[in-house]
Amino acid sequence: MPISTKLFNDQSVARFNRLTSDIQKTQGRIATGKNVLRASDDPVAAANISFTRDQKVMLDRFNTNIDRARIRLNVTENVLCDSMNVLSRAYELALQGRNDALSAVDRIAIAKEVTQLKNTMMGLANSRDANGNYMFSGFKLNQTPLKRDEEGVVPYHGARDAHSVQLSEDLR
Repeated sequence: MPISTKLFNDQSVARFNRLTSDIQKTQGRIATGKNVLRASDDPVAAANISFTRDQKVMLDRFNTNIDRARIRLNVTENVLCDSMNVLSRAYELALQGRNDALSAVDRIAIAKEVTQLKNTMMGLANSRDANGNYMFSGFKLNQTPLKRDEEGVVPYHGARDAHSVQLSEDLR
């Protein structure tokens, strides 16, 4: 009978070890609040958790892209509104300058204001966003889009491409 007693003891110790292991797993789940601690606990649930985590990361990235695009569009809209105001004033001055009753001094004053408006428009065209990138230079973010050369000509130095941002899996 000594063999059966040893077998009984070995089986009991094995059961206690399994029970202790099960208790530790349960305590681990309670402590972390997670039902799946390792992929081997439930491979299907682990795969679903991994997929869900990847989807959340992707959605967070899309939300960040949307926020950045919204901010950039708002800044662009403000610059364009300011440009419209400058152009409206230039139009008013052009109409005013057509008046035959103006003196040479009046026309010089108008010319000076038009020059200031041109400089203002150039400054607006060379606007930068919150990151210091030029708003209207395409992908040449660090390139000043408009520069006056020695002859007074103002060529465009940016890229003629358009920015796009991934807003969802199938929307840019």
